[in-house]
Amino acid sequence: MKKRIISLFCALLLLTPGFLLRTRSGRIQYYDYAAGLWHETGASMDGLSAVDRALLARGLPLEDAAALTRALEDFCT
Repeated sequence: MKKRIISLFCALLLLTPGFLLRTRSGRIQYYDYAAGLWHETGASMDGLSAVDRALLARGLPLEDAAALTRALEDFCT
């Protein structure tokens, strides 16, 4: 039983995203779960489509730095 609980806990840790990309106060920001900090990208949500605004309003979980980089390139350029 104890091994099963430990295995489940480890699996849940692997599912935790590394970053969360979202809009806050009209700006695109991301949260770094490891550091526990919000980071400003310098990009405004003004140029985003309605679909992108809705997606980022809910928050976009990203698994690692590579996924964050790709998302920032998509949403901030």
